[in-house]
Amino acid sequence: MKFDGIESEIDSLRKYVLTMQAAIHREQQNWNRYVENEKQKLTDEEFAEFIDFQSDTFWELHGYIPRLMRETTFMGIMSLLEHELVGLCRLIEGAKKIPVGYRKHKKKTTLESIREYIKTHTSIDIGIQPRWKTLDTFNTIRNAIVHTNGQLSGHKQDQVKYYAHRNHKLLGIYGKTKFPRNRVELKEPFLEHVLDVLSTYSKAAHKQLKSLDI
Repeated sequence: MKFDGIESEIDSLRKYVLTMQAAIHREQQNWNRYVENEKQKLTDEEFAEFIDFQSDTFWELHGYIPRLMRETTFMGIMSLLEHELVGLCRLIEGAKKIPVGYRKHKKKTTLESIREYIKTHTSIDIGIQPRWKTLDTFNTIRNAIVHTNGQLSGHKQDQVKYYAHRNHKLLGIYGKTKFPRNRVELKEPFLEHVLDVLSTYSKAAHKQLKSLDI
């Protein structure tokens, strides 16, 4: 079954995440050493001017670049999951000669549409796996990043906020003080956690779907 092949891609993504995080840490450490060396050579006034001049570099290395890496990698991981599940729908469609192929429901997310399609045509509910709700939460986070620059909205935002409250070392919810705290922040351990969840789910789902002759 095609869904079985996702583990090798998860392993590759793990290596990518670790490699990129190590590279970012290395650049941050090099910059910190550079700043410390300059501090020893400059007066307090000169150093204050130097820090002001370097503020954009600090923001890039400690804010923008890590955030960009996490968000783009996370979107890639979620796209991998969707691609595999849509591929599974296509296999079911071909094996059972279903005249109407899989299509995303206008009022449902891709994951919800896939779950409904598979259950309708196989009587198997891939959403009963323990990790499905977590994946659904991840999907809401992914949609917020893609469509609203990380700003949560809609009826599932409380689900994400509850997840962030329970997993504050993985995910943060923040915002300017005069606005609701509803913008997501992916913290450094988040990607490895997502890959762990996806790996656990894919193995369980493959066992669950093993009876299908496709």
